[in-house]
Amino acid sequence: MANVQNADGQLSQIKYSPSSGEFNLEILDFQGPAEVLERLQEMGLHCGSRVKLVGQAPFGGPLLFRFGTTVIALRQDEAQCILYKRIS
Repeated sequence: MANVQNADGQLSQIKYSPSSGEFNLEILDFQGPAEVLERLQEMGLHCGSRVKLVGQAPFGGPLLFRFGTTVIALRQDEAQCILYKRIS
């Protein structure tokens, strides 16, 4: 389980389990330390990007996101910098 901010700026708990399946997010904005925001953008995450949450490493580890043919793992502190909305 990791905290990711929703578009209202409030923290939402993303709970992932194999039975919950994947779900899509649209990135609306970022907030946090400049070096983290720069790293996220270097990985290809930008405002308007649509990504799919595909899993989480065991024991509260990184979240796994897929966009296009790329899969990335974000630490919880990195994921907390993303303002998003859930899409279908």
